[in-house]
Amino acid sequence: DGEQLLVAEWGNSRISVFDRESLAFVRHIGATLDEDGDPMGGSEPGELDEPSDLAVHEGELFVADTWNHRVSVFSLADGAFRRTFGKRGTAAGEFTYPTGIAVADGRVYTTERMGGEANRRVQMLSLDGAPLQELLPARYGRRVARRCGQLHGICVDGERTWVSDSGMHMVHLLTTAPGAYS
Repeated sequence: DGEQLLVAEWGNSRISVFDRESLAFVRHIGATLDEDGDPMGGSEPGELDEPSDLAVHEGELFVADTWNHRVSVFSLADGAFRRTFGKRGTAAGEFTYPTGIAVADGRVYTTERMGGEANRRVQMLSLDGAPLQELLPARYGRRVARRCGQLHGICVDGERTWVSDSGMHMVHLLTTAPGAYS
């Protein structure tokens, strides 16, 4: 984003920030250290556990906090923790291993990689985490959700949403229009 390069470090449970031009290290976000100073996952507000993706929107950093089953939000300017939303579960606004995240048109889009058919989905939420819509290939409904593998990367462009599916070795193209599927 702008002058910064942000990297979600799955194994180190943190976001690393580098200067975009020089690649000089700037800071860590969401890092927790053990007694030896080594990075480890944490579950308290502002701590991350295996973050897998990130998105930037209007000065905020949204992180798919995979093993904490939530989205964590930080200030882009200084890395300060702002808020978190979601918890482990299958209801709207809950997650089971969120892995992909994108922010477009003032909405947060997330993917989930596993957790039974109820969680092989893309959720559209408000910037504060209020559930807005669940995106599934409507032509097939839950039958496709049962067949979906692990949903990971996500890209949103207007009404189109592309989602990579490592279990089925394909990319799903969804739209935000109710009942639409491509």
